[in-house]
Amino acid sequence: MTGPEAPRWVVVAGHSLDSWGLDATTAQRILHQHYVELVTYGDRHVWHQRAQGADR
Repeated sequence: MTGPEAPRWVVVAGHSLDSWGLDATTAQRILHQHYVELVTYGDRHVWHQRAQGADR
């Protein structure tokens, strides 16, 4: 979720990346640093990559 090949959009079911089978502590921190939540549809949360140089 970082670097030049990072996805522009991330959709998360629920409130955590636990459902992805990742180290949720690290992944959640990276998500909040590099993405901003734009909208929620039920339990789906849609995040968009922050612009480079944006305040984190």
